[in-house]
Amino acid sequence: MSTTLTDLATFIRERLPQTRERLRQAVQADSSGYAAIPAHELSPALQRSVETICALFGENDSVPVNEWAPQIGERRARMGLSLDDMMIVVNRIREFCWQELEAFGSDQLAIGEVRRFEDAIHEFNRLLLLGYSQAMLSLQQELRDQAEQIEAQQQTIRELSTPILPLYEGILVLPLVGAIDSFRAGQIMERLLTAIAERQSDIV
Repeated sequence: MSTTLTDLATFIRERLPQTRERLRQAVQADSSGYAAIPAHELSPALQRSVETICALFGENDSVPVNEWAPQIGERRARMGLSLDDMMIVVNRIREFCWQELEAFGSDQLAIGEVRRFEDAIHEFNRLLLLGYSQAMLSLQQELRDQAEQIEAQQQTIRELSTPILPLYEGILVLPLVGAIDSFRAGQIMERLLTAIAERQSDIV
């Protein structure tokens, strides 16, 4: 375990109560989606995001990032944020972390430590976008299911609005109620011809 990375993680965490506002402002300045999120809600979320990155490179603890990043990605998808919004926050978090590294003193880290630092940022971003994309796929499926359900309901309504009733053998009754547009007229003819063929009716 690198003590320098642990010190860096501690350094970033201790400064977050003040520096997180800089991150929030940068995110909201560039993203209309994030600009709509109240500051009192966004600031703690961004702070937690940075803290999970610190836990990953500072203590090699992947639990916080594995729990938080996909969860917040899914939440942003369900809020209706665009992929552009997500890419903006990914880039701003990365820039923020590198700014904090420079404030700490990047010359204190060996190349391997810098790589581990960057890998932790990349892993957070990957999991964030993974949670976002999975939620978007789920939302698209929900929309398809809703569209299919609505279409089935509309078909039922159309069938109920054009009942074909057997009166006697060979005789069908077709009540016509309400306005009949070209779509409904075509539907009536289609259902009527099907009913005549099925019941071998001579009179309608």
